[in-house]
Amino acid sequence: MICYALALLKKREEKITLYEVLEKDLKELPESSLKVIYSMGTIKVVPTDMRLEIKAYNENDSLRSPRYIYNLGNKFGKKRCALCGCEIPELVQGAHIWPVANIKREVRMSFEDKLKCATDGENGLWLCENHHKLFDTNIITLDTHNGSVLYRNDIDRKNIDFLHKITPLEILPSEVMTDKFVEYLWHRNQAIGF
Repeated sequence: MICYALALLKKREEKITLYEVLEKDLKELPESSLKVIYSMGTIKVVPTDMRLEIKAYNENDSLRSPRYIYNLGNKFGKKRCALCGCEIPELVQGAHIWPVANIKREVRMSFEDKLKCATDGENGLWLCENHHKLFDTNIITLDTHNGSVLYRNDIDRKNIDFLHKITPLEILPSEVMTDKFVEYLWHRNQAIGF
């Protein structure tokens, strides 16, 4: 019913992605329901289970898996860049705070704990492509004390001015700064020397 309502409410050119998060005893949607959803022609169903997550984790140093995106959505809701407010869904991405490549190198963690960190909604933010790239290249990071944007020391002043212009939201809301989020941020900042 919800899918049918969404299909009627969406704009003509919009597509809807339904993430079917399969956990514990939860099974996939019944075949009859899937047929109705597919017949609408505007809803893409992406089933997820831990096999998909494990495969993606093993094959990539980044993990934009359905489970990770689902967990970010649960934490933050609608896609909106945390640093500039961009709400164009095609430009806003899930950005890991503690990068998956770094998580994989942790020798004191079990595989299950690494996978949990890589898919945890607390280990991320919605960022537009620009801010995601700035974050991933460590041109910017966030302060573990208050969530304010920090710039790499070797950035030229004129470029800092530009970064200030495109980053009007230079401090994260306090509700984002959970203990777990700060822990992930601490790991990130330690690795890059901030």
